[in-house]
Amino acid sequence: MQEGSPSSIVFSEQLAHSHELLLVHLAVAARTDVGRIRKGNEDSLHASANAYRGLFIVADGMGGHAAGEVASEMAVEMVSHELS
Repeated sequence: MQEGSPSSIVFSEQLAHSHELLLVHLAVAARTDVGRIRKGNEDSLHASANAYRGLFIVADGMGGHAAGEVASEMAVEMVSHELS
């Protein structure tokens, strides 16, 4: 959608006149699996929410590469810190 196009103008006007807040209740669960080849799981995840938004992060640990678990933990920590 290009700036100034008819569709962007309509969309912008709709946002400007929208005062309704849609609240949704989410139940969140997470599960990871080591798989058949690796001995350890290097994946990391984060889930948090407040009254207005939720933040859900999944980071693949890149099994088999050096310090994959450290990289996935760092990615989750950095992203959650920046977006929280």
